[in-house]
Amino acid sequence: MAVLTAAVVVLGLLCLLNLAVSTAVIRRLRLLGVRMNPVPGAGPAIGDLVPAFDVVAEDGTALNPDFLHGRHTLIAFLSTTCSACVAHAPELALRAAGLGASGTQVLMVLLDDGADARGLRKLLSPAGTLLTGENALAFMTACQVEATPTYWLTGEDGTLVAELQDLDSLPQPLRVD
Repeated sequence: MAVLTAAVVVLGLLCLLNLAVSTAVIRRLRLLGVRMNPVPGAGPAIGDLVPAFDVVAEDGTALNPDFLHGRHTLIAFLSTTCSACVAHAPELALRAAGLGASGTQVLMVLLDDGADARGLRKLLSPAGTLLTGENALAFMTACQVEATPTYWLTGEDGTLVAELQDLDSLPQPLRVD
């Protein structure tokens, strides 16, 4: 019985040590800004052009790569089934007006199940250009974005300047040059 108790205590201590080391490694990676991409090489790298696309916005506007040329663009990839996206949406809607005033256009790509029970479509529509339904899925597939929320900043030439996971990482004031 004493051996079994000792084994359980040692195993418990090893588990706690593993947890502490894992936490330290994850914290260090976050501080270094290392992004753990689930699919190596997926999507464009910083400095690459945003992949070609041909979609229609919710307001009926046809969008293609020319949409990204001439202005800086914040592209927000969101989903109605993502709790973090739902939490980010009000802040994104508030910041969109300021971004527009600074000359940055906002393109929101909202994956939804059609019902939009959380009202994200209504909240985000006035904030910028909105893609939903099949058009959002086609755009997200072309860009090879695997997770939501994801935010891309593009330069005036349509190249990817930054990839962010939350709005708090968005430079204030926005400078993408």
